[in-house]
Amino acid sequence: MKILAAIDGSSYSQTALDALSSIHWPVDTEIKLLTVTKPGSNSANAANKNSDEGKSSAKSIDKIITDLQQAMPVCKISSETVQGDAKTKILEYSRKWAANLVIMGTRGSKGFDLMLQGSVSQGVLTQAPCPVVIVKSDPDEPPRHEKFMKVLVATDNSPYGEAALNWLNSLDWQADTHFRLVTVISALTDLLGEVATPDMAERVATEHTQMKKAATTELQNLEKKLASKVGTQRVSSEIGEGDPKGLIVQMATDWNADLIVMGSHGRTGLKKLFLGSVSQSVAINAGCSVAIVRGIVPQGRYDNKETGKFQMPKFSADAKEKAKAELSD
Repeated sequence: MKILAAIDGSSYSQTALDALSSIHWPVDTEIKLLTVTKPGSNSANAANKNSDEGKSSAKSIDKIITDLQQAMPVCKISSETVQGDAKTKILEYSRKWAANLVIMGTRGSKGFDLMLQGSVSQGVLTQAPCPVVIVKSDPDEPPRHEKFMKVLVATDNSPYGEAALNWLNSLDWQADTHFRLVTVISALTDLLGEVATPDMAERVATEHTQMKKAATTELQNLEKKLASKVGTQRVSSEIGEGDPKGLIVQMATDWNADLIVMGSHGRTGLKKLFLGSVSQSVAINAGCSVAIVRGIVPQGRYDNKETGKFQMPKFSADAKEKAKAELSD
C-alpha cells in the first residue's frame, strides 16, 4: 500500500493526517508526505534546506513524521517537497509513484465554498488515477481531530459501487467504527409522472416493487459481506427513494457520518464535470469527508453505468414505448 498525503502546513492538512492515522494500515505501508511550493515564493525558499526557512520547515516536517510514526509504527513514512502548481504536481507524483491512495485536506466545507476554495482538492479528486480521500474542515469552526467513526457507503448495482465496498473492506478500521450501506432508487411518484395510461402505471408500479426488492437483496448480500469482517453489530443499511445526488448527502447528514465512500466511473476533466456525476456532486455538497474510489475498475469497460442509483429494470423503457404505441393506435 502506497499512500500520498498532500500537505501544506495548515490545520486542514493536520486534520487529514489525523484521519489517516485513525485507520490501521497494513505492515510496511509507505506514506509519502508531499508538499508543493510555488517557485519564487517564500514557501519556495522554505524548500531550500540551507536557508533559515528551510531549516524551520524541515523541523516541522520531522515533527509530523515523528508523530505519525508513533501513531502508525508499522508504516514507512517519508517526505518530499516539490515546486510548481499544486494540483499538477500532486497528480504527477501520484502517477509517477504509483500511489494506491491520495489523501488531502480542504478548508472548503461544501458547495460553492468547496469549488472555489478547494479547487486543488477538486482537481485531484476528478483526475487522480487511484482512490482519493478529501478530508473536509469547516473554515468557521476550530480545527478538529478527525477520526472516521461513522462511514456511509453509497452503492448500487454497478461495478463501481462493488469496487468501493471491496476497497473499504480491504482496510483495517478501528474497532468502534460503524458502517451504513445505502442505495437509492427512483421514487415511484417521479416514475408515475412519465406514464401515459393506467395500464402503463400498473406496469411501472410493478417494476418499481421489483426494483426495490432487488435493491434490498443486494444490500443484504453486501451487508453480510462487510459484517463477515467487522461484525454484524457494526453494519446497518438503508434504501432511499429520489435523486441520489441530494439524497446520499442527506442520508449522511441525518446519520451524522464522518466519511462517505462511493465509487466513480473514472471519467475525468470537463467531460466528467458536464456529465454531473453522482460522486462529483456528493463530493462537492457533502458536509463530511468523502472518499471516491476510482482507478480500480478498468476505464472504458463499463462507461454506460453510473454509480449512486439503483436503476429501473431495462424493460421499463420497453413498457413506455409500448404504452406510447397503444396511444398512437
